[in-house]
Amino acid sequence: MAGAAPAKPLSRAELSQGLGAELEFDHQAPDHPRLGPVPALRARLLSEADLLLSEEFYLRRQGLRQRFSEARSWLLLVLRGRLALDLGDRSNPQLLCANGANLCLTRATLQEFTLLTAPVQLVRLALPPSLGWAPAEWHGCQPLPLLQPMLQLIEQAQLEHGDEATRTRLVQALQGYCTSTLEAQGIRLAATSDDPLQTLTDWLKPRLNQQLSAADLAAAACLSSRRLQELCQQRLTLTPMELLRQLRLEALHRELLDPIHHHHGLSALYKRWRLSDGPTTGKAFKVRYGVTPAALRKTITKQLSNPDAAGVRETGLL
Repeated sequence: MAGAAPAKPLSRAELSQGLGAELEFDHQAPDHPRLGPVPALRARLLSEADLLLSEEFYLRRQGLRQRFSEARSWLLLVLRGRLALDLGDRSNPQLLCANGANLCLTRATLQEFTLLTAPVQLVRLALPPSLGWAPAEWHGCQPLPLLQPMLQLIEQAQLEHGDEATRTRLVQALQGYCTSTLEAQGIRLAATSDDPLQTLTDWLKPRLNQQLSAADLAAAACLSSRRLQELCQQRLTLTPMELLRQLRLEALHRELLDPIHHHHGLSALYKRWRLSDGPTTGKAFKVRYGVTPAALRKTITKQLSNPDAAGVRETGLL
């Protein structure tokens, strides 16, 4: 990754362990008689939000076979040199070459590399277990020119101890970039859940107080922005951003009913859930709950001041 800290020498066993794999076999070419000892491998490992990355520099011809403990969706991208890749029980290894078919998507738990030239630069990206490629296996040409700069931003945020929300947004941007770029090849990033809207809703609920864009929502749902828009309209008659506002209104409603938050002003609650402090929010709230936030707050205040607390439940507001 350009501009990042230099990759460090690693043994193939150390690399495999960092990737969650067992090294079953490895070999390498002997030292060059004129160049003398040359490190076989330099590598950089990065983990963020269940996303796992390695950038590997193979400085001499060699081979290795790794068996992964769990099936994950991998992106393998050759940036320099060429290698033969054998996945599982395939009879014919795939050739990955920087100036040809340089990209492989796979869920194979057995990966065997034979480095045909040296040096070889390989980027491996493992998606979170909840995500996968559709189709799950693909081999072809796609340079993904922004992949390294985006990975560098994630690494830099880690080195500078950036806040979790920033790092999460960078990971979502990376997934969105892969989704939109690979769509041209008929490939999409899919949630392992059968329902991408449920996946999106589950992802949104703990993040309702964060600043989110339509692109963030599409990346979280593992859909293109266009496809997410279509799906929301078909099933919910809402846009993705209207779905986000609806979930935020639900959060506001819960807090207005909760006596713990009674001392918080309406403006503070609006700000917490990133709702506009104006008539638009009040109207949308009334459409959903039949009462404005201010009127609901007034009713709850009266009920709480009444010694008969059961009256709150009798109103049907709880």
